[in-house]
Amino acid sequence: MVNRSGLALEPEHTVRKEDDARDALNRAALDHVEHLAALETAVDRVRRSLSARLDRSPEGPDGNTADAAYRQLRHEIITVQSIELHRLYDEHRIGDTTRRRLQYDLDREDAALGTP
Repeated sequence: MVNRSGLALEPEHTVRKEDDARDALNRAALDHVEHLAALETAVDRVRRSLSARLDRSPEGPDGNTADAAYRQLRHEIITVQSIELHRLYDEHRIGDTTRRRLQYDLDREDAALGTP
């Protein structure tokens, strides 16, 4: 009965919506990274700061400090992607199932990174 009413979505439609949402999240992440790169003065300042930290770090230049900087940036990108995901849901461009599935993936990746 649900299928006949037109309320049920075809599996291909659901997969396509999820793929489109993933593309939008990746575009949001890329836009954020490009925005950071455009702030050349700030990036240079951060680069000098990280370099100074690496030089003073007991782990040395190839130790955990660079890894921590990567994890911090990745946490930030995941936050940007979560915001974009909620925007897509609020604008009714994706359904709740897609939102929950993608948010679960983001939360899992965020948790795997550990604390920034």
